[in-house]
Formats: sequence, C-alpha cells, structure tokens
Amino acid sequence: MCLAASHVESRCLVWHAQFSRAAGCAQSDDEAECSASKSARSDNSLSDCSEGPEEPRGVFRLMPNCRWVRLMPGLGGLSSTLLWTLCLVMGSCRFAYKAFRMESPAWLKDRNLDFTTEAMSIFAIKVLLGVPQLFALMNISKSELLDEALIAELNLGSGAGLRQFMRIVARVLALAQLVAFWIQTTQVPGFGVEYTVMVLVMQVLFFVSTLVYVLLWKMAILRIDRLRDRIRLSSATMSGCWAQVTREYLAIVRFVDGMWRTSGFSLSYALIFAFDMIIVATVLAMTQVDDTRANLGFEVFMGLKFTLVTCVLFYLWARIPSQCSSSKHTVESLLYLGRQHLGKVGPQDVLDHLSFLHCLAGQTCGVEIPLVGVVTQRFVGPLIRVATVCASVIIGLTLKLAVRRPA
Repeated sequence: MCLAASHVESRCLVWHAQFSRAAGCAQSDDEAECSASKSARSDNSLSDCSEGPEEPRGVFRLMPNCRWVRLMPGLGGLSSTLLWTLCLVMGSCRFAYKAFRMESPAWLKDRNLDFTTEAMSIFAIKVLLGVPQLFALMNISKSELLDEALIAELNLGSGAGLRQFMRIVARVLALAQLVAFWIQTTQVPGFGVEYTVMVLVMQVLFFVSTLVYVLLWKMAILRIDRLRDRIRLSSATMSGCWAQVTREYLAIVRFVDGMWRTSGFSLSYALIFAFDMIIVATVLAMTQVDDTRANLGFEVFMGLKFTLVTCVLFYLWARIPSQCSSSKHTVESLLYLGRQHLGKVGPQDVLDHLSFLHCLAGQTCGVEIPLVGVVTQRFVGPLIRVATVCASVIIGLTLKLAVRRPA
C-alpha cells in the first residue's frame, strides 16, 4: 500500500500527454472535457469582444434565456440574494412575533387544541433556514468549476440527455409544488395572507434548490458511469490507461467536493433535513391529539412530504460513494470493477492499477457535511435511528403542550 501511495503521488497526479499517447491509450473523457471547455472559454472571450449578447454561464446554460430567470432565489447575484434574504428574515421575524401574539384559529379552539405557538415558531425557523441555502445557491451559480464541467458535459453525447432529464425533473417538480402549495394554503385556514405569501416564497426556493441539487447529482453520476464503462473493458484494452483513469477519478472527487462542501450547499441541506424531522414529529403529535380526524388528510400529507423528500435526497447523496467504492456485486462500483482486473494486467501496468485501487479505497468520493463526514449508506442507517429517538421525545413534548387545559 505504501508503494502504491508513493506511486500515486509520483505518476498519477502528473501524467504527461506524450507518455499517454505513447502508451496507445485513447483520449480520455476528462481530456475531451478539458479541450472542450478550453475551446468554449476561448469562444466566450471572442464573443465578449463582439457586440452580441453575453453567453449564459453555469446553471443558466440549462435554463430559458429570459430575464425573469435571474430573479430566482440565489441565481441573480449578490443584490438579488440580499433581497431574497431580507424577505426571508422579515418573514421569519413576523411569524416569530405571531407565535406569541396570534390568537388560535376557531377550528383549533373547537377541538380544545392550541398548536398556534408551536406551528408559527416552527414555520419561522423553517423560513430562516432558507438564508444559508440562498448564499450556497449564489456560490454555485457563480462557480467556474460548474461552468467548465457543464460546458464539457453538454459538448459530449450525453449533453442532450442531460437537458431532457432536467426538463422532465423541472416539470414534475413544478406540478408537485403547485399541488403542495394548494394543500398548504387551503386545508389549514385562519393563518392570514402573510402565511400564504411566505409559503409561496418557500415553494419557489425549494423548486430552485432542488433543481440545482438534482443537476449536481446527475453530473457526478454521469461522469462516474463513463468511468465505469471504461473500466469494464478488458485488461489488454486498458493497458497504459490506469494512471489516466486515476486522474479522472480525482477530478470527479474535486468536482463533488467543490459543489457541495466548499459552496456550503451540503451544510444548508443538512440543517433543513434535521429540522424537517422535527416537523414530522410535530405532525405526528398533532395526529395523535386530534380525536376528530377532520384534518387527517393534511396531517398525512405533511408527514409524507417531509419524510419522502428527506429520504429521497439522502438516497441520492449516498448513491455517489456507493457507485465508487461499494463491494456489492449488484452495484458494480469503480472499486469492484477495478478489482476484477487483479491478476490480469500486464507487468507494466501493475503499479498503475494498484495505485488506482489505493486511490479508490483512500479517497472517498461523496457529499461531505462539515463536522459529520461523507454521506454513505452506512451513515444513513444510524442517522435514521437517532432521528427516531429524537422524534419520540419531540412527540411527547408536543403532546404535553398541545392539549389545552380547561379553564
């Protein structure tokens, strides 16, 4: 392992193009991506000098060429982000005030329940948690790393498929958001117009952040899948290419880490996921206290909404390291496929091949949450158990506070 580690440092991180071509290895996807991005950047510089309109950059390459798109949260630069931040902070302060001043709606009084303080407090915190997400979205929208990766991806054969995939996701998500907005604003009356406006603001923020979330995940998976397809080739075909494959894997690691941890996107989502579990526990307590079951449909909807969203997005996070270093036969990860070449590579490729396996085992590719670590399948299981224990405590406290004592 020590020999393999030193070999990674000496050869895999600095791989000369002359040696690669001499080894007879075809041009890699990363090299094609680099050349494509360089040519695209040169084209951009030429277009900047001309009188034509500026070419869209970053996530705007996949969006309609309309002015209103830049008004979306986190996508319009610092001024737009500050405006959205001010809106969220003012909304949070307003609902924090209403939590202790607002009189309970009539339908809660009729059932001898008092969830107003808890509901308004939770909603105020939920709105405030959108602020870190706004700044993370701004960092991603201005990222040169994302712009170069998108240029390279769209110039490949998978570019059209990526565009079509994001269109489908946007349409399905927009439809789901409309249904959720209608349910949240019509099934629980008595909280005022301010509540409806802030629900709309949060729905727009959720729509944009989820699209960016899915885009970053899909780009990482596409690059990993292309690398897996190469490693599936015979050992003779891969001769002379193992160091190059190692460099491609390290490029994927840098992309994933830069888009999620460095931008703050993973931390903002981790805070939201944790708070969503508190919301689910509170909804469960409401269901237990409400003997009439008049709002059972709304309570089930809210519980399923936050639970399903959290589970699905955590699954997408956990799938990235699973595709890279899982030992399961059904997954066929990079590490699994690389080990299939053991004993088959030529003598001249042994060190390069071992270096690749060492890199996969030691350099985890995945979404890292600060102070928590990389999200893997092993991480999700204990997290669910901790959330279950915390939910039980929250349900007990909510039940104690929710039932109104007779005067």
